[in-house]
Amino acid sequence: MLMNITPLCDCWGFSTPPLVPDVGIVACDDIVAIEQVSLDLIKAENLIPGTLPDQFCPPGDSGHLFQRIHGKDPYEQVRKAADAGLGSPEYTLVEVE
Repeated sequence: MLMNITPLCDCWGFSTPPLVPDVGIVACDDIVAIEQVSLDLIKAENLIPGTLPDQFCPPGDSGHLFQRIHGKDPYEQVRKAADAGLGSPEYTLVEVE
């Protein structure tokens, strides 16, 4: 479920406003594809204005939203999981309404 996405894990015991609009629910039997599509759907340009301090949103900045917040490439776990043979990052997105 890609809903109420916040900068920190909800296991921290407190909440902040969501960073992006709710994306929806993704399903697949391949965990690597799920991670890939989830990251792809949470794009920096979908950031809800005012939900992050300005230093995370400098004009012209690029890169994935999570990389801008945490300073780490969020796709690294996808690459490592694929390299370990846990699945493939390839997917076909089919919208269901």
